[in-house]
Amino acid sequence: MLVGTRSFARRLGYEQQHAEHVRELSIQLFDQLQAVHHMQAHSRVLLEASALLHDVGHMISHRGHHKHGEYLALNGDIPGLEGRGRAVVAALVRYHNRKSEPGGHHPAYAALEDADKPIARRLAAILRIAEALDHSHRQRVMKIRASFQSGAVGLQVHARGDAAEDLKDANRSAELFEKEFHVKVYFRQVPAGLKPKLKAGSEKKGREFYQWSCAALILAIHSEGIMKLYIVRHGIAIDREDPKCPPDPERYLTEEGVEKTKQVAKGVAALGVIADLFLTSPYVRAAQTRKSSRVRSTTLSRESGGRICLLPGAEPSQLFRELVKQKQASTVFLFGHAPQLDDVIATALGSKETPYSPEEGGSSIFGTQATLAPDWRTHLAGDSEVTAAVGEMNRSG
Repeated sequence: MLVGTRSFARRLGYEQQHAEHVRELSIQLFDQLQAVHHMQAHSRVLLEASALLHDVGHMISHRGHHKHGEYLALNGDIPGLEGRGRAVVAALVRYHNRKSEPGGHHPAYAALEDADKPIARRLAAILRIAEALDHSHRQRVMKIRASFQSGAVGLQVHARGDAAEDLKDANRSAELFEKEFHVKVYFRQVPAGLKPKLKAGSEKKGREFYQWSCAALILAIHSEGIMKLYIVRHGIAIDREDPKCPPDPERYLTEEGVEKTKQVAKGVAALGVIADLFLTSPYVRAAQTRKSSRVRSTTLSRESGGRICLLPGAEPSQLFRELVKQKQASTVFLFGHAPQLDDVIATALGSKETPYSPEEGGSSIFGTQATLAPDWRTHLAGDSEVTAAVGEMNRSG
């Protein structure tokens, strides 16, 4: 469908760089905000198609281009875009900006199937933010990271140069999203390139490691004593571009992912570590990785799956608050996702970047000793338990 959509957009002389960038930002938002919108993979493809077509109405007239675009999407020769999907895409093109709101007074929206109307509104809410984040048409915004708190969504925007113009428009364009999902959206710009690209793994004794698989931190996380934290990234999951790919929370390990996870598990088991607490992301691929692990436990060991603090895009502060509460735990295994786990490591070490990549010919396990970085006093302000723990750590050196 996307091939046919691009072909149609090219015939209409669309602005390729802008349209493709909006498409990329749209799917980043869709994937990062899965925990909020809960839409299926098919909706993601419709969002991509609408991003490619959102400005095609300019071919007819700049004035009212959203209406012209809706007409073209409904009636144009777009191979692969048919039926209900076409109607939803046309609605998204109509509502991609703030010129009009989805409503029954628009004939095309009124003609949508009842089940498709909320999908159209929610996808339009995402598309509006994505389009606004390239308001300048200069592709400044490179990556988006989402974090969640009660009643709020934080969008950390990694941008090249000054993206103030884009963020200003995105703030205005987030209104429909806030209305649909009953949350407040906040934006924050950070310079692009703060996150390092981890090196590909290497082999040792016949075991193949990919990126990093397990990191070990020793943290003075609470005043009761030292906590050893073992951080495990999930195995290789089905590609998002695979036609069979389910919604992001349900993405599962591939056969290769299962095999490599078992290989890494052997290395972890060889450490002889006995864990007394396991915290696991609620996503399927993380739960599968935990199941495949061979970490030793005791009858007193506790399992805690479905941890929101380990969701992709969750702020490290959420995890550290959880860890501070686990006063009886001395050895904890986390099973989650990169790059969120990268942020956890960087935060623990007081760094803006993850100061680790596997050495050539080395294993993917490393250890270090740290307390919570001083700047986390700001992030955890108002949390008396965390403040007390940080104070105790400072007194103990």
